[in-house]
Amino acid sequence: MHHLRFAIAAADCGSFRQAAELLSVRHSMLSRSISYLEHSIGIALFERSSSGVSPTPAGRNVLRTARMVLEQIDTLVLTVNRRSTGTP
Repeated sequence: MHHLRFAIAAADCGSFRQAAELLSVRHSMLSRSISYLEHSIGIALFERSSSGVSPTPAGRNVLRTARMVLEQIDTLVLTVNRRSTGTP
């Protein structure tokens, strides 16, 4: 899941460096994580340039789905936590 969160942050920031700062992780860790994700799914998520990063067309689709997946996971975790503590 952190691979998806890193990629979303990079897309939102337009920069791996800014995303790493936002998430309080090393730039190299974020960059490696996104590269691993790209390799795993077999597509480039970002076009990289000296001015930052921007999602590729395929990357936009993946990131849109990743946002939905993470929202659902966050909702699931919240629901489970509420039930375990008795909070409605």
